[in-house]
Amino acid sequence: MKRLFKRFLPLALPCLALVLVSCGDDDDGEKDPGVPDAPTVTFTAPGLTISNNEINVRVTKDSTVMLNYAVAAEGGIDKLVQTVDGTPETVSAASGKSYNRQVLVNIPFEDKSIVVKVDVTDKNEKTGSATLTLNVSKIVPPSKALTEPGEFTIGGDNSLEFFARWDLDLQPPVGYGSWNLRNSGSYTEVVPTIDFRYNKNALSSTSPDAYGGSHPTNTGLLWPDGMGSFFVKTSFTKAQFDAMENDLELAELTINQASVEDITAGTVVAFLTKNGRKGLIYFDTYLESLDEWDVVFKAQVTE
Repeated sequence: MKRLFKRFLPLALPCLALVLVSCGDDDDGEKDPGVPDAPTVTFTAPGLTISNNEINVRVTKDSTVMLNYAVAAEGGIDKLVQTVDGTPETVSAASGKSYNRQVLVNIPFEDKSIVVKVDVTDKNEKTGSATLTLNVSKIVPPSKALTEPGEFTIGGDNSLEFFARWDLDLQPPVGYGSWNLRNSGSYTEVVPTIDFRYNKNALSSTSPDAYGGSHPTNTGLLWPDGMGSFFVKTSFTKAQFDAMENDLELAELTINQASVEDITAGTVVAFLTKNGRKGLIYFDTYLESLDEWDVVFKAQVTE
């Protein structure tokens, strides 16, 4: 019996060593078939290109960018933390083996980088993460300077002193009364330059004025087809009006109305003249008995 033990012992020892090495492979990084892979995170950005985990964004004003991310976690999501520009948020709704979310990132009008990171831990304590960097470039578009503010008074039909019809292409603007237009020998030159008629808290690009057969040109209504100017009421405050130095904000407005009504103190009206000049009129103080407004005017500087 001792002889048999001595004979088989050398053969058994290599087998024992082989078994011990095989059992330790999992500790050296081999995949354990019983534990799922670590979570993964994938970013997409509709309409934008992601290259090397970065997006280049050019902005002309404060803006936003929509990002999407998708999480795959075969081990089940235990915790998900989303960090945008250094501010972390634990997303409690993230669960199961997959999760998708949209992130609206506020983009300031400045040169900076914004980092978005997603960290995921599964129920086996395996982790996964992804980082996306938004490189923001501030782009100042071409613009025209606005004139220094100018003050004048406009008056409706009840006004005894001030004019209701104005040429906004001149600097400063020039006003006309209906009678001096009718009786002017230069009527054919003056009328095409009129940009609006004011009456009873309303601006209009048409006029009900009529003149008689004694006029050197024709008879009929003044500006029967309108004067060619357009207007729109804005939401600008007095502070915004005062601070405006160029026409960048005017470029974002749709100025296409033939008239504006119900003007009140503090109203800022944007205009576009027939000759293409843009500007603003701030309605400051109203004298109701004479239908007169003290206004402040700014418009694109003309060469």
